Amino acid sequence: MFGKKIFLGAALIVFFLVFGCAQPNGGSSREVTMANDQFFPQTIQVNSGDSVIWRNNDSDTHTVTGFGVDERVSPGQTFRYTFSQGGTFEYKCTIHQGMSGTVIVSGAATP
Repeated sequence: MFGKKIFLGAALIVFFLVFGCAQPNGGSSREVTMANDQFFPQTIQVNSGDSVIWRNNDSDTHTVTGFGVDERVSPGQTFRYTFSQGGTFEYKCTIHQGMSGTVIVSGAATP
């Protein structure tokens, strides 16, 4: 019985890592990692109502600047943004030239 609980717990963790974490509004989340002065993945696709979490795994502070935000993200910290409308949203780090990314959002605004 104890082994089944561990297995089910591990299966749930894998599920959420693969498919994203559910949000209260019905959206999910995807993650962009900051490392070696790069965003990875550089281009990410999500649906309207989904969140993107930028996680700074680097030793330097970076910014997520674009689509109306200018957020500083220190090493070991995260920044979350929920996209409520479809479109292509480009962003960059204003501290490190050449560090840029794109979020492609499918769908219309969620009610």
